Amino acid sequence: MQSEKAKPPSYLNYRRLLVILFLSLLLSLICSIKDPFKLSEYQYGDIARKNIKSPVDIYLPDRDITMKKGEIIVREGDRITDEHLGKLSRIEVRESTAAFSVKNIVLIFLLLFFSLTLIYEYADKNIKKFTLTEKDLNFAAVFTLFMALIVKASALILDHFAPSSSLYLIYIVPIFCYGIILRIVLFSEAAIIFSILFSIVMGFLFENSLPIFLYTLLGNILASYYSGKCENRNTVLKAGLYTASIMSLIVILFDALQGSSLSNIPLKVAFTIFNGVGSSFIALGLLPVIEHVFNYTTDIKLLELANLEHPLLEEMMVNAPGTHHHSIVIGNLAKAAAESIGAHPLLARVSAYYH
Repeated sequence: MQSEKAKPPSYLNYRRLLVILFLSLLLSLICSIKDPFKLSEYQYGDIARKNIKSPVDIYLPDRDITMKKGEIIVREGDRITDEHLGKLSRIEVRESTAAFSVKNIVLIFLLLFFSLTLIYEYADKNIKKFTLTEKDLNFAAVFTLFMALIVKASALILDHFAPSSSLYLIYIVPIFCYGIILRIVLFSEAAIIFSILFSIVMGFLFENSLPIFLYTLLGNILASYYSGKCENRNTVLKAGLYTASIMSLIVILFDALQGSSLSNIPLKVAFTIFNGVGSSFIALGLLPVIEHVFNYTTDIKLLELANLEHPLLEEMMVNAPGTHHHSIVIGNLAKAAAESIGAHPLLARVSAYYH
């Protein structure tokens, strides 16, 4: 009989690697999507906010000249003229001929794959409570893809119809529900690890933005922290509100560090508050779907089972009142015992009800 160490490697390890591989590939595709119908950032008479250079050599047939790669087309502070618009349109047409950039896809895929693999393997080998089943990993991967698609679609829409305000409006996208749902469905260690991975993806989505990375990471860690031991639905609502309140202060600190205009702070704070409250309601709406599709029993489901008006408990109260009373008493004792040792009080109480 083979010893434990002599056994061949489990196919679960290969499946886990394949999940990470496909997750990295799909996320790199999402990050590299461009808007082929993007409106021009500048109009006639606008003032250029930065230097604009030609990304490649571009031939201008109407003037019989070639703009060299790196050549400055518009300097910061210049007023946009018809000539500038003509050159900018040539760049936009060239960049919009493909919805994807193969180079970006390959580079982002490699970075994501190595990041996901290293972080996941470190957590799996060194964090004792970080134990994911195949179902848990599949759920985390699908939910990460879902949230990345939501954020990318929102960014494309905002960038298309409100290009000058897209960096402010992105604060309204409810990304805090990611940390809330992962904490309720899985556990705190998984919520932190996957929040790091999701924050890396968010950084790539917004042109390697460090503020967006930190905003996503800190926001989801706070959201998962306040969602722990969800004894009632108000816990989810409070998690979103508390997270938004603290993140509003962090947003102000980000702006102060970058020297941004103070006039934009009230709008960003309002969007962050909306983000937190909206994330709570979205999490409450998505949790029943996740429970049904992935066959999870979350704290919200346990609350439904703990309701004394549950049909099974009502039937037991009518047909076996002594057993019903015994179960309720044992449930309260189990809850108190679980609280004293730091276990899961709600799970202990519900388990006692139905033992």
